[in-house]
Amino acid sequence: MAPLPDLPRAGLTPSPESEKPVLCIAGRSFLDEAAAALFAQILEKHGMGAKVGPAGALTAGRISSLSAEGVRLVCLSYFDADLSTPGARFAVRRLRRRLGEVKIPAGFWQNDPGEPSELCAATKADFCATRFKEALAFCLHEAVEEAKGRADKTGAKAAANSFAGAAES
Repeated sequence: MAPLPDLPRAGLTPSPESEKPVLCIAGRSFLDEAAAALFAQILEKHGMGAKVGPAGALTAGRISSLSAEGVRLVCLSYFDADLSTPGARFAVRRLRRRLGEVKIPAGFWQNDPGEPSELCAATKADFCATRFKEALAFCLHEAVEEAKGRADKTGAKAAANSFAGAAES
């Protein structure tokens, strides 16, 4: 699969299993799981480490065992035409309780392109997409913003250390 045109790579090398900042979780069905796996593969091709959570990972009995170490984005994936918006909203709410400040984009792959804003309002996801390219652009943007934040913190820390060293002399 070739990278999608006009989208930059995240600038990352392929990640070992311990460095997978994106978790793609299937909404409800095996079709959702296939779409989540496809999206994870697209992310990997663009330099973002991603892993897939199976359909049913967000049930009450399984969400507590959800491995989210190092995860900074959780992408929900819905391919089913019979999308239950309340079910997606409930999944977002469970993820927020479990993972706190992690951003949650949601892919509603069979919906009309004009519906993402309505779906986001209904589900309370941070971003909604109906095309893989839209979701990829969001994830790459988040990766760039996070890298900038780390660089700013590193620069601020170096400046503080430099200032402290100058103050001691």
